[in-house]
Amino acid sequence: MKGSDRVINIQGSNDALHIHEIKHTALSSNGLLDEIAGYIAQYGYEPSSLPSSVSSGINLEYIADLKKRGVHLFIQF
Repeated sequence: MKGSDRVINIQGSNDALHIHEIKHTALSSNGLLDEIAGYIAQYGYEPSSLPSSVSSGINLEYIADLKKRGVHLFIQF
């Protein structure tokens, strides 16, 4: 999240989530592919930090189905 001072503030409940979010910040906003890269970075730091729903693998299908409050996070085509 970028504040009014234009400083990016990385938020998360643990180091693995911080690494996930830092990976997003380092990328150029490529949507689904950035999300996959975030999960891969998080897994590289702490494999057990991934949600149990990721056990089937991190791929475009999994990422495309992510929802927040019942609404897809990414546009479905």
